[in-house]
Amino acid sequence: FKDKNIAKEDKYYWSFLNQYPVVHINMKSVLVNPYSSIQDSASDLVSTLYREYAYLLDSENLLGIDKQEINLLINGQADYKLLSKSIGRLTYYLQKHFAKKAILLIDEYDAPIQSAYENGQYKEAISFLKDFYGEALKDNNNLFFAIVTGVVEIGEESLFSGLNNLLVCPINENRFSSYFGFTQKEVEEIIAYYDLPIAYEELKTNYGGY
Repeated sequence: FKDKNIAKEDKYYWSFLNQYPVVHINMKSVLVNPYSSIQDSASDLVSTLYREYAYLLDSENLLGIDKQEINLLINGQADYKLLSKSIGRLTYYLQKHFAKKAILLIDEYDAPIQSAYENGQYKEAISFLKDFYGEALKDNNNLFFAIVTGVVEIGEESLFSGLNNLLVCPINENRFSSYFGFTQKEVEEIIAYYDLPIAYEELKTNYGGY
């Protein structure tokens, strides 16, 4: 961050650097097609994810059964029950190892739903994802906080209907507009920095005014 604006801020922000274990998953790779089910695709994603945390197999704070589960998940051999709990379990393993709650970042949570719908596996995908996300996010005492992003806005009647304390931030919500995307001032600065032959008002019109 040394060349970014956040590096110019006071030490308050830096006090959080490397203080919490972070789990980041991007669900865009969980694709459903006639040759791959939601469970198969999720197993591939989880296997790749868990390899990043293979050091947990040497942790003195984890039990033997914990390490057996980690091995199954790394090797893509977990059954439905363990696979559906895999992200929640990872926050549990990390909390035991570091003695600190984890931060969970889930990108494109709704990508598998669209893929499943297009390939006739919508009900199966919804059933699995309710367990997959629910185990990670609902009543998870090992979680510091989570951020979930997607194209489809999270509603009360959704995959997350059983969750509490959700703060939904749609694209037209101004509270966080300075943190996501670009502000008007930032766009103007980018145009000027790269000396682009673009009129700001023309650019604004072409992109619908947002």
